[in-house]
Amino acid sequence: MSQETLELLDGVDVLIHDAQYLPSEATLAHDCGHSTTDEALELAVRCHGGTLVMTHDAPGRIDAQLDAVMEEYRTAPIPLVIAKQDTLIDIGPVGARAISN
Repeated sequence: MSQETLELLDGVDVLIHDAQYLPSEATLAHDCGHSTTDEALELAVRCHGGTLVMTHDAPGRIDAQLDAVMEEYRTAPIPLVIAKQDTLIDIGPVGARAISN
């Protein structure tokens, strides 16, 4: 990511970012023009983001798999939400949080 991108995003309250693929699927992600979950998190941390909303997950992943991804990132250094179909996301003064599925 470029310095210009980091400067543009510096201090965002909420960063909504493509995270369609897992780190183990990085080659496929990059071949298809997508990002991995780790890359989305790295960008959010580097730009001092408030909350990361990972979106555009792989169509074949079921909610239980997305819940497992969320569990994997439970110790992330910033708040994180994985957007699922029909999830409402409250973007308030303290960042973003999923409020329903």
